[in-house]
Amino acid sequence: VLNVLQENERLQREVARTRADDAQIRREHATALASDAIARAEDAKLRAESSRLRAKDDELRRQNDRLAEQLQRAILSDAADDSVEGEGLTAQSWTSLIIGVFLLVWCCSYTGLQAYRFMHDDKHDLDGDGDFDASDIREKVCCGLSNKGLKGLAVVFLIAGCGFGLLYKAHIIQDFLAPIAMILYLAVVLGWLLYIVVVDHWDQMMKGLTGFLQLVEDVQRWAEKIQHPSSPMSQHSSHRSPKHMS
Repeated sequence: VLNVLQENERLQREVARTRADDAQIRREHATALASDAIARAEDAKLRAESSRLRAKDDELRRQNDRLAEQLQRAILSDAADDSVEGEGLTAQSWTSLIIGVFLLVWCCSYTGLQAYRFMHDDKHDLDGDGDFDASDIREKVCCGLSNKGLKGLAVVFLIAGCGFGLLYKAHIIQDFLAPIAMILYLAVVLGWLLYIVVVDHWDQMMKGLTGFLQLVEDVQRWAEKIQHPSSPMSQHSSHRSPKHMS
């Protein structure tokens, strides 16, 4: 009987412990269910936010498409208006065209003037044969180069022109033309100013040097007259001799 009572007491303790574990498991299960409900609510909220953002993105895309279409129509209408109003040349294009025409006219005029002077000036007999021929033209225009040298220069200029055309067509050299043109423009202007200043100072120096040399010659003639005085008759004859010869 004692053993039965002890076993019964042990079984009751086991039942109590089992009931406590079951209650703990039930509480954990309830907590898990509550967490799952919260997670499901958060997921539903995120899904609703994503749907709202997608709807907003679709609306923005439609607005962007409408604006792009309106911009394209405006560009086409502006191009049509420009083509109807005139040739479509902007102020920059007109300026470039005027500058190009001015430079072309200036180059042609200067070349024509130099050619006219070259053809009608007797000082261009560079080879000293007494007449003006092709050798004189080569010596003046081509810097005395031979036919072989002229052919080589022609090949170099041809290759350079073709390369420039290809680079311009490929839109490679356009980025370098603006700084190169600016540098050439500044170099021409500064060189022109320097040339004017140097030539002016050189002319002034040559005038002073000419006056000094003339003074030296006058002093030399005066010294010769002092050292070798001539008779009045010889001076009179020397003064009359040009009239007598004339």
